[in-house]
Amino acid sequence: AMSTPAPSMPPPSVAPSAGTRTKLLFTVINADDVPVYAVDLANAWSEARGIEAVVRELSIDDASRATTERDDYVFELIARGALDFVDERAWESNAAYLKVVDRFNDVNVYAYVTSTRVKFVLCAEMRADEPMRAFFADVHEGYCVAMMNPMRDEDAPLDTSEVFQRAVRAAARKRLGVV
Repeated sequence: AMSTPAPSMPPPSVAPSAGTRTKLLFTVINADDVPVYAVDLANAWSEARGIEAVVRELSIDDASRATTERDDYVFELIARGALDFVDERAWESNAAYLKVVDRFNDVNVYAYVTSTRVKFVLCAEMRADEPMRAFFADVHEGYCVAMMNPMRDEDAPLDTSEVFQRAVRAAARKRLGVV
């Protein structure tokens, strides 16, 4: 009798526990160090957005929303602050996946640099090197497919690419245990 293999699940330390809200800010930064895509992977997918929405003014409708948005800005600031460390580590290594390049309190900053110097940065409140490496590899593949589309406008933001959006969602679901 043949048994079906169990579906691959991320290690328990990667998947967020049921009652907690783990923050996972994923940002794509082009070769000119301009953020072109940002999404909180642990939040609703309606938040996938271009950088214009990321830098939108802070709305203080209620205290919890203000705190959440302030946390979003802190994570974005951590990601931007780590870019010097990403560049430094990229010069020291030939590897695309640079592992943890910076830490701020309980936030680890993971980085991946493509051959065209595009940087993928993920700020996470967890430590899991192998799932992060696999996540970045999957996202890089989706990024390449999106960039090779001959119908894509070269200056169009990444949040308009359905192929890239699907690749990020699938990689987060498969590799990081994000639903």
